[in-house]
Amino acid sequence: MLKLSHYTKRAILGGVFAAIITGTGAFLLGNLSGYEARELLSSSLPGINTLCNT
Repeated sequence: MLKLSHYTKRAILGGVFAAIITGTGAFLLGNLSGYEARELLSSSLPGINTLCNT
């Protein structure tokens, strides 16, 4: 087996975690109708804007 440093293992784990979160979000948005997705995005945009501007 490959010998990986602590930082490399942490980076791989973070990438896998981010991929799972992104995939789950894409799956959930794919199951919503167009109207529901539009409503969800319009309700979450102010929070995302606040998060990015801090």
